[in-house]
Amino acid sequence: WIALLAAIVLLVVGTFYINRLLPAELDNTAVLAGWYCFVVGNIINFYYGYLNTLLQGRGEVTAANKVVIASRGIQVLVGVIMVITGFGLLGLGIASLLSTIVSRMLARQYVFSRQHPEMNGLVADRDGTMNLVKILWHNASRMGIVLLGVFLIWRANTLVASSYLGLKEAASYGLAIQIFFLLNTIATVPFHLAMPKLNALRAQNKHEQVYRAFSTLLVTALLVYSIASLMVLFFGNYFLISIGSSTKLPNYFVLLGMVAVFLLEINHGTCANFITTGNKIPFVGAAVITGGGIVITSILLTPIFGIAGLVISQGIVQAAYNN
Repeated sequence: WIALLAAIVLLVVGTFYINRLLPAELDNTAVLAGWYCFVVGNIINFYYGYLNTLLQGRGEVTAANKVVIASRGIQVLVGVIMVITGFGLLGLGIASLLSTIVSRMLARQYVFSRQHPEMNGLVADRDGTMNLVKILWHNASRMGIVLLGVFLIWRANTLVASSYLGLKEAASYGLAIQIFFLLNTIATVPFHLAMPKLNALRAQNKHEQVYRAFSTLLVTALLVYSIASLMVLFFGNYFLISIGSSTKLPNYFVLLGMVAVFLLEINHGTCANFITTGNKIPFVGAAVITGGGIVITSILLTPIFGIAGLVISQGIVQAAYNN
């Protein structure tokens, strides 16, 4: 049902949005074909996403990460080849779809491997499943609302940028956001790998071990991010120029603001994830209100300050509570 809902939203709302953004002089056939490939890949991900979760849930974190690495690697490799050979956005869409198909096949291979014969011949237990859903629904639904808030906090500004700024500025902001998301992901890898262990320790009430491990992981994340973000701040545009990129990062002061905003995000985001190991999600309202506040503030400030307005909105609304 989630996959079906995603299909409707992406194909109807998403396609309308893409068509609205395309310049009149551009042949939209290849762009829309690339978009549809991207959409199909995302629908497949929604439908088979449980495979990665199952791997993590039974402790096979390495296998789950191999699937992610294989997916991203294929997407980058095929995407680069397709763009170089002149396929443009269509090539990126095909790369996205191909990486999704390969990653789902690989994940299925790990889930139903010979080492897990208990996975063969499983019998559906509808009553048991529904009872389990009822138990999980309270926190699962709250976490779903939080993720909607997270989308508004981080992704909605990209839509605001493409609506209120020129394509060049929107591309610059989008590139910077992607880079800082990547740094965030890399910096928090040790923490996410340790989440099953933290959950187990919390369940066993081994509080001293939990807090010692968490503090080490948090400091590690902040340190890794700080070093990497400073490299982007001082050398990012030089690297983009060296590879012939037509898109550059925003100016120094905007970039500095983004470095600070993401640093604070890693700090409170990691703490929020840690809170969930206690089977509590007390930040639902904070996520939704913050997301809505950022969208409204961005719409008000972006026409006046440009890209800086997007960063200012992130900074002041997050600082009001979440940070």
